[in-house]
Amino acid sequence: MIDEELTYFDVEDTASLLGVHPETVRRWCRAGKLPHFRAGERGRLRIPVSALLTAQRHMREVLLTTHQC
Repeated sequence: MIDEELTYFDVEDTASLLGVHPETVRRWCRAGKLPHFRAGERGRLRIPVSALLTAQRHMREVLLTTHQC
């Protein structure tokens, strides 16, 4: 089981898992739509796995509601 409090993804991994472009992830972070923090000397974005899971659920719900016949 993944420890949701201690596991983080970088922008590229998050984008890959969500099926979006890395710039989309950066834009969501800037807009406050995706919880994140900055780590390291260069201030690289890190996204907690809990935020990633929430985003996946939201995207799935949006797809299901927009594709209902």
